[in-house]
Amino acid sequence: MSYKRIIAREWLIFMGCLLFGVFMFSYLLASIINPSIFLELQKEGKGFYGEVFRELSHGQIYLKTWFGVLLPYLTVQLVRSVFWATKMITKR
Repeated sequence: MSYKRIIAREWLIFMGCLLFGVFMFSYLLASIINPSIFLELQKEGKGFYGEVFRELSHGQIYLKTWFGVLLPYLTVQLVRSVFWATKMITKR
């Protein structure tokens, strides 16, 4: 496999996980941690994703927000590395 194909595949995996992390995982995480956040934001006239993007750029908990957004990608990479390691061990 060529290096360009490998880089393109990894880039697609990263972008897919990043989009999933921003749009789905942040919503799921917020609904598990604080289900009333959606009502609070609606009362204040703010949108949920607007607040997520604000937190990603300069919010008070932006490191935790970035970790939550990147968590799906980190999970995929961890699972891939475990599969790779077991394949290398059983190859001998």
